[in-house]
Amino acid sequence: MNKAEYVFEKITKKKTEDQKQFLAGAGAGLISTSATMPLENIQINQATRPKQPFTKLVKDMYKEEGLGAFYKGTGVKLLKVVPTMGLTFGAYELLKSQLK
Repeated sequence: MNKAEYVFEKITKKKTEDQKQFLAGAGAGLISTSATMPLENIQINQATRPKQPFTKLVKDMYKEEGLGAFYKGTGVKLLKVVPTMGLTFGAYELLKSQLK
C-alpha cells in the first residue's frame, strides 16, 4: 500500500467514525427530548395553574387536548436539539482524537 492509499483509507475510515458519532449524538438528542417533553409541558401548565393538584392537572390536560397536549412544541425543539447534540458528540470525538 502506497502513501496515497494509506491516507485515503485513513480519511474515509475517519469520516465514517465521525458520521457514527454525529448519528449517536442526534439519536441521543431525539430520545432524550421525546422522553422529557411531556414532563416539560406538565411543568409549564403547572406554572400557569399553580393551585391545581398534579393528578388533576394531568387529567385536565388530557381531557382538553388529548395526548398532543404532552408533546406540544416537540417538533420545534427536535429541530434545535438533534443537530446540536450530533455536532456536540462529533466535535468532542474529533477533538479528542486530535489531542491524543
